[in-house]
Amino acid sequence: MKKANRILALALAGTMVCLAACSGGSGDSPAASQGSSQAAGGTTQEAGASSDGNKEGEAASQGTDEVMKVSMMVATKATQGDWADYWAIKEIARQCGVLFEVDQVTEDAWSEKKNLAFASGDLPQVFLNNLTDTELATYGSQGLILPLEDYITKENMPHFFEVIEQEEYADLLPSLYFPDGHIYAIKGINGAQREYAKNRFFINAAWAKKLGFEKLPENLDEFYEFLCAVRDNDANENGDPGDEIPLGGSYYEDGRDYYDAFIPILTAFGYVSRTYEVDDSGRVIYVPVEEHYKDFLKYMNKLYEEKLLDQEYFTQTADQRKAKQASNLCGAFTDYASYLNIPDADIFMQFRGMKPMTSEFNDVQMWPSKDLVYDGAMVLTNKVTDEEMIKKLISLIDWCFSEEGTLTTMVGPRIGQDPEYPEYGWEVVETAFGTEQRKWTYDESAFESSNLYVDFHCTPGDNYFPFANTADRTLKTTINEEVYENPETAKSLRLTYDIMNNLYDYLKVDWPTTTKFTSEEADELSLIETDLNSYKQTMESKMIIGDLDIDATWDEYVAGIRSRGLERYLEILQQAYDRWASNK
Repeated sequence: MKKANRILALALAGTMVCLAACSGGSGDSPAASQGSSQAAGGTTQEAGASSDGNKEGEAASQGTDEVMKVSMMVATKATQGDWADYWAIKEIARQCGVLFEVDQVTEDAWSEKKNLAFASGDLPQVFLNNLTDTELATYGSQGLILPLEDYITKENMPHFFEVIEQEEYADLLPSLYFPDGHIYAIKGINGAQREYAKNRFFINAAWAKKLGFEKLPENLDEFYEFLCAVRDNDANENGDPGDEIPLGGSYYEDGRDYYDAFIPILTAFGYVSRTYEVDDSGRVIYVPVEEHYKDFLKYMNKLYEEKLLDQEYFTQTADQRKAKQASNLCGAFTDYASYLNIPDADIFMQFRGMKPMTSEFNDVQMWPSKDLVYDGAMVLTNKVTDEEMIKKLISLIDWCFSEEGTLTTMVGPRIGQDPEYPEYGWEVVETAFGTEQRKWTYDESAFESSNLYVDFHCTPGDNYFPFANTADRTLKTTINEEVYENPETAKSLRLTYDIMNNLYDYLKVDWPTTTKFTSEEADELSLIETDLNSYKQTMESKMIIGDLDIDATWDEYVAGIRSRGLERYLEILQQAYDRWASNK
């Protein structure tokens, strides 16, 4: 299940010509960049293609019909502005003839308001992202969500098919089907290669060098030696030899793989998941009862008892974890990126990624991977009763799959594209290191940073509209050691370098994220999983801390797992996986 077919050159590809918009127009545009650096401020250079200056809500003179108003409900973030003011929303009206009237719901109120909408039948015409597959299956079967598969044709969606005809994204269309044969949401894709790594592990290479290590650890024995050296020396040179935390992290924080510091150690035992995964023969296994999981628990117990693992790992909050990283206390940790919670470049520059480790139990390097990374989704409810509106929304979704639609919804206007502020926007510039980055010119008296300018004025950005950020639409850049070690280019490019050089060749899909369950399967799985997880987490934390002897407790622990419906749990997972595999 290694993703060799996804391996492209490390250079992240170059600029393409924009595909046609909803209205059939076309034009040139620089390529998009997932997570690329943004240079704040700057002077305006020659503007790109200018807009025709249409007012909000007016149809463009490019062949679109009269603008159609569509109600939408979406979960929004506190950092975002009023969606009615977004340039991207106005541009969609201009390009595609659809003006969204947006009901913005705060993330903390989303679950309650969404559930109330479905229970009462007072639905918007469109949901943008934020509906789970279980909800799609449930409400789709009840007729509250429209099936869309009949509209997904080359004639209706030429841009969509141009994307999925690329080998890397061929799985997108089959992944949209539910077990009942319907498609209830059209989802976009993120083709940025680094995003397929589900866990990211960083080690303080500066400390390792200072402590006498000639290379970074390659196996668990060498990693143990590094952790001991961090514990026994004043590695951060602050005068306190006892404040270092060799391995930092927090236990199952928000259930996110990015923050799970156990994963980089578990892979050395031959597993890429803390719960279930599919082995090389296509059999679904539950890792916590597998033979070498016991050895994994013993290793973690040794780290905890010898104070090599953060002693507050099982109790601390995310904020406490982040504060320790920012204070330069950790020798190694997992996070989405090494710099994410460390504002001081002198600290985050000390950390590097490393290749997967091995052990006496497993000599194969491996790392957990996603099989497909979705970006955004659009769902049509039964409030869309007009065939013309359905076709217009399908056309809009298809436009989102074009390069122009992707750039519009993901990063906002190029310089000269926003009629309200033609002097503001982004352009692609070459850095002194021969790389490209997106540079923003914006009203610095109104916005403190380019990020706020984008969030409040330009576009809601990633993970809302179903755009196609394919690998060949990212900015062209070749990352060398000079770029890697320079603070000006270090953040996003450094993360890309760490993943592509250390992890990408070893990616292994633990479980296809595109697998769909029936509503009945999902309900039964949820019931079993709640009991399983509660028991497993309680028992394994006690074994790692040392409250329970692992050898003496193991058989009781496995029996406890099995008695909580494990056989039925695996049966449901296996039938869902087999169904997914048969559609490949």
